[in-house]
Amino acid sequence: MFVKVHKPHALPGGDNKGGCSRLVDYLEKENEDKIETDKEGFFDHLSDAILKDVVISKIDSNNKNLGKNDNKFFMLTVNPSQRELKHLIQRTSGKDVESLSELSKEDRSKLMLELKNYTRGAMDVYARNFGRDNVNSGFDLVYFAKVETVREYKHVDPLVKENKAIGF
Repeated sequence: MFVKVHKPHALPGGDNKGGCSRLVDYLEKENEDKIETDKEGFFDHLSDAILKDVVISKIDSNNKNLGKNDNKFFMLTVNPSQRELKHLIQRTSGKDVESLSELSKEDRSKLMLELKNYTRGAMDVYARNFGRDNVNSGFDLVYFAKVETVREYKHVDPLVKENKAIGF
């Protein structure tokens, strides 16, 4: 599992000194051409299907004691490898597939729930490492996450350079 805390100046849509709306809009890219029932919402430690306006409002208002030039939010990514994703699909659906499109809507929902639960567990670990008495789990954090199912590769990625199959 690849986990990364992104540098504030390298965030899609700008830095993290102001509001988060550009980052949230960027994270909504997979929903652009989908019908409402197929859109994947944001989630946090308790809820699924959180609307982007709620995400923006809660993050942008979570700035108590922060100055004009302080970081207002951070972006983490949690990315399973192709092998790990294949294992999760096998475990949640019992199927051996080469593409997410081969899964039924029910199997995709099971997989999404598994990925969300993994993320929630990762946020528990992240919170415990803050070293603060009042931050013990993901429940103590203001965070929102999004499951993305499309990986985009650049011309410098090793598999692209080697002209190898990418898979999921």
